[in-house]
Amino acid sequence: MLIVKWDNETVGFLTPHRKGRVKFSYAQEWIEKYNQPLSLSMPCSQEHRDAQKSTAFFANLLPEENMYTDL
Repeated sequence: MLIVKWDNETVGFLTPHRKGRVKFSYAQEWIEKYNQPLSLSMPCSQEHRDAQKSTAFFANLLPEENMYTDL
């Protein structure tokens, strides 16, 4: 499980799913305090987000390769 944070606040959790996909679920504290979705395709609720939507959203947030090169 990977904890998803925004400005040091726990937004939710990513858990592994089949075929290299991930599922996202919002933290209860985030829903109660902010009730702000990360994306319009992933509204705030206690349900796990669809693996296809979760993977599509999170897959491109971080680079796939090492950004540092030996000089």
